[in-house]
Parts: sequence; C-alpha cells; structure tokens
Amino acid sequence: MIIYFLWQSFSNSYLSQKKIKYISFLELNLYLSNMGSAASKRQDWLIQTLDDHESGINCMALSNDNTVLATGSDDHTIRLWSTKTTPIECLSVFSGHMDYITDMLIYENYLVSGSADKTIRKWEMTTGQCMFICSGHEALVNRITCTGN
Repeated sequence: MIIYFLWQSFSNSYLSQKKIKYISFLELNLYLSNMGSAASKRQDWLIQTLDDHESGINCMALSNDNTVLATGSDDHTIRLWSTKTTPIECLSVFSGHMDYITDMLIYENYLVSGSADKTIRKWEMTTGQCMFICSGHEALVNRITCTGN
C-alpha cells in the first residue's frame, strides 16, 4: 500500500500557528474516492499518527522516492521516518540546532535544515552527522531552496 501524507492546503505558517504535534498518514486513493461524499468519515482514512516530537511541527520534507519523511519541530530536533514500514517508524533524530526548525529539504542523501538559531545545517541522512554549519545570518532562516549541485 502506498502511503502519502495529506498535505492539502497546509502551509508552514498554518502548521506553526496550530502547534501541530503529530502527523497523520492517509491512504490517498481512499481519500480521493471519498472527497465530496457525505458518507465519508475522516477516521476511516487514518492509518497512523506520529506523535514523537515534544513540541509543534513546523515543517516537513519528503524524499524523492517517497520512502523517507523528515519533520522539523519547535523541540529543536528533526526526525526521519520510514514510510516503507507498517507501522511507520522513526529512523533517527537529528539534534544540534539551538532553536526551532523553520524549514528543510532533502536532496539526494542529505537533509538541509534552517532554524531560528540563525544557522543552516547540512546533514548526512544515513549517519545523522552534521556535515556543515552555515552561520552568520542576523535573523532566523525562513526558507531553504536547493538549485542543484
């Protein structure tokens, strides 16, 4: 079964305003077949809830092959989740930022994260090691974009 996170119209600002502390995974095909149906019930779509973060989730990134989901939180950590397992399990926790995570992206085997601690960090996803810290910003890092190598 292919599992997707139903992102719908949520934005990073919506997530941080609502202080969401968990993520629910839904079967996309079931959701689409029930859209607009008065008989559809949200609890029928729920596959699993992930609630391991200690504080609100601010951002998420999904790997290109859809097998790894990364979540960044107010608890200053990033968690990697395997979407290949049932139930979905936490693969690792990246710690090192001194303030909440604002944005992240996955590029090849790396995760790049921005934080309110005014740094950008590049992580090796298989080992969880921080490979590089870009510091010197005068304010929090709002967005990260990767344009290639």
